[in-house]
Amino acid sequence: MNQPNQIREVYIDRTALREDNTEVLDILSAALGAVAIEQVATPDEADAMIVTGGDGAFMHALRRHGFPNVPVTGINTGTLGFYMDTAPTEEAVGAMARQLAIGEYTAKLLPLLEVPVGPEENLEYAANEVVVERASLQAFNASLRLGSGEFEHFVGDGFIFATPQGSTSYSLSAGGPILQEDIEAYVVTPSNPHKSHQYYSLTAPAIVSSQTEAVVTVKDIQKRPFKVSVDGYILDDWPEDECQVKVRVAKDKKLQIIRFDGHDYFAHVSAAFRGKQYL
Repeated sequence: MNQPNQIREVYIDRTALREDNTEVLDILSAALGAVAIEQVATPDEADAMIVTGGDGAFMHALRRHGFPNVPVTGINTGTLGFYMDTAPTEEAVGAMARQLAIGEYTAKLLPLLEVPVGPEENLEYAANEVVVERASLQAFNASLRLGSGEFEHFVGDGFIFATPQGSTSYSLSAGGPILQEDIEAYVVTPSNPHKSHQYYSLTAPAIVSSQTEAVVTVKDIQKRPFKVSVDGYILDDWPEDECQVKVRVAKDKKLQIIRFDGHDYFAHVSAAFRGKQYL
């Protein structure tokens, strides 16, 4: 009898794989064949999805497939590889395939952020971050509400809202903290805030409960246009006259990421910062 976590069919997303790294597909196909895992045409047919590339490719694949309801893992042919657990070698890929085949892994549920867009409140999702920021040379002027608390007079470049797993990305570059990936919270990091006394607003990063919604109200949008992006994708369909942006942890959708036995989050982060493969 199959174990509940045993993988028998996988979808391989290869859209962002660089031409000089295509040999990893041959390695992966051979490894999957050796453990009788079949490749299928879409994530909907699969027990899991495998992404080849870097973190950018990983997030592109998630977005391209609508954040599929299957566990996802990655082979790192990129640079940092915070999401990617496997090095692109025969030994590492073979070990990954064997662990998938026998169910020797954990499918962790990681939070996504969601942003409702327009009067229909169509949801856009982010695995790493949502950024609300200025779109011109004019400074970004807004208020920020967290729960019932109001930070009224923010002036700067904008706000970065980061998931725990996204806290090592843009938010960290702007001075935000690193969160362990399975913590029930998200980070709000102000980007280049003005700190003079008349702007009594949020000037340092805040760690916010996953139950708390953030609401940004941008002021004087005709003079000071702004933009909203999710994981680096600008929401071009944002209504021109809409000055309020809501950001919250998604309740009905999660990122299912495969973590193999022995995975240590901070060892992974430390290795990535040193430019080394974790596995």
